[in-house]
Amino acid sequence: MQRLHETATGRVWRRARSGGIWQGWRSEIGQADLVGPVSFAGGLPDGAVFESAGATGGRYLRLADGTQIAQADAALFARISADRLEHVWSFPVPFAESPQIIATLPGAEGDFTSLSPGDLAPLMQEAGTASAALKLPRAAGAAVFAAGAQVANVRLVALGRWSA
Repeated sequence: MQRLHETATGRVWRRARSGGIWQGWRSEIGQADLVGPVSFAGGLPDGAVFESAGATGGRYLRLADGTQIAQADAALFARISADRLEHVWSFPVPFAESPQIIATLPGAEGDFTSLSPGDLAPLMQEAGTASAALKLPRAAGAAVFAAGAQVANVRLVALGRWSA
C-alpha cells in the first residue's frame, strides 16, 4: 500500500497493489475535506463533505450527496390583501429543483401586528429554484386583515437538492 500526503492542502491519497498491479489513487476523507465547496464530478461527490455559508437571503448548508438546506431567521410577512399576508424569499443559493419550505411562526406576541396567530391558515407556497412566494392566508371565520397587518421574525427552512 502507498499513501501520499499533500502538505499544501492536507489531503491524503492512497492506493494498493493487488495481483502485482497497482490500483488507482483514491482520496481519503480528512479534516481538509470536511468543510469547503462541494461538487460532483463524473456522477460522484468531489470536494468537501459540507459547504456552509451565509449570503443575502439567509444561510445554507450543502451536503456532498446533493442535499441542500437553506434558512432565513427573520422573514416579514406583510398584508397584500384583506385575506393574505405574503413574503418573497430569495434563497441564499439556488436549488436544482423547487424545494419544500417550512415556516415557523414566532412565539412573541410583539411580532404580530393587527392580528393574532389564530387568524392565520397554513402556509401556501409557490417555490421556484431561486426564490419562493410564500402566503399566509386568513383562516376561515377570522376577521379580514387590517391595513398594516404583518408577522415579523418568521423562521423559514427550505429543503431540496443543489444537484440532481
